[in-house]
Amino acid sequence: EFVDAVSGLFTEEQVRLAQQNQPSYEQGRDALPRADHPEDITPYYIAAIDPAFRRDRFAFCVGHYEPNTGFVQDHLQWWQPEANVPINPALVLDDIRLTLERFKVSMVFSDQYQLESLQQLALDRGFSIQGMDFTAKSKAKVYGNLLTLFRTEKVKLLKCEEQVKELLALERHNSAMGNISISGRSGVHDDIATVLALCARQVIWLMPKEPADMSKINPFRELTPHERCMSQIKRNRDKKAMIDRDRKRGYY
Repeated sequence: EFVDAVSGLFTEEQVRLAQQNQPSYEQGRDALPRADHPEDITPYYIAAIDPAFRRDRFAFCVGHYEPNTGFVQDHLQWWQPEANVPINPALVLDDIRLTLERFKVSMVFSDQYQLESLQQLALDRGFSIQGMDFTAKSKAKVYGNLLTLFRTEKVKLLKCEEQVKELLALERHNSAMGNISISGRSGVHDDIATVLALCARQVIWLMPKEPADMSKINPFRELTPHERCMSQIKRNRDKKAMIDRDRKRGYY
């Protein structure tokens, strides 16, 4: 009889190397470009959340891509429910909004949990939430992207022992049918690991093209994922600006 094979997804050596000489998650990274630093790059930041309210933690991550470095984690934060007191999503999104303003981000990626209610709360605060496919099948692909970054040493993480603990507790299950599934070890949270994987997946998927590449693009081609997202962000901003103008004119 075939028994499912179980193995750790990441090694401690991979995770520790990604944190080497990096700031702590409490400190985080400055949003670039900084004032009076003309040498700074201007990254395209991506934000992601893994929402939860009662048993698990509500996790939030911001990251960007650098050609010579790969995925760079800039901000990591989570909210823990207290005994018999669920997390208030409105208060969490208030905190998230402040960080998004610092990194000049207006869209957050999330799994499908409580998506519609969170989307409305986010719009009330001037940003949008875009749902991501995070089923059992797509989960393996999302984590596979992160595993590739670790194996190629193209990831820089903020120092955070809770993040290390969750990454090392992730297990890969190979079934008798050849299917691969990813899950956390029993009794260990995986919220921080999940939001990291979601953020890294979107950073790589939406990686902007270099200017030299842009000059070769056919203007009549299908839009790239990055361009579609930027178009949606612009539409959301224009819609909010129109509503603000109408409010000032007394239409609301």
